Amino acid sequence: MREEAIIGEEPTPTIMERMLKAVEMQDKHTIVTTYHLLMTRGVKVNRSHTHFTFTIQDPDGNKMILQEKI
Repeated sequence: MREEAIIGEEPTPTIMERMLKAVEMQDKHTIVTTYHLLMTRGVKVNRSHTHFTFTIQDPDGNKMILQEKI
């Protein structure tokens, strides 16, 4: 239970980095759990053959899109 509380406080950029590392390591369990965690934070994740795109929207509707090469 304590682990969940710590994960809930984890900064979104750190979670995004964890997902990218999981993809690199082909860790399917971490990819899925991290993806779901990002979705609960309102982050949309898309993947192309060459990049991951993370879309974050603030409460005012402004979007920030980050793209990371795979």
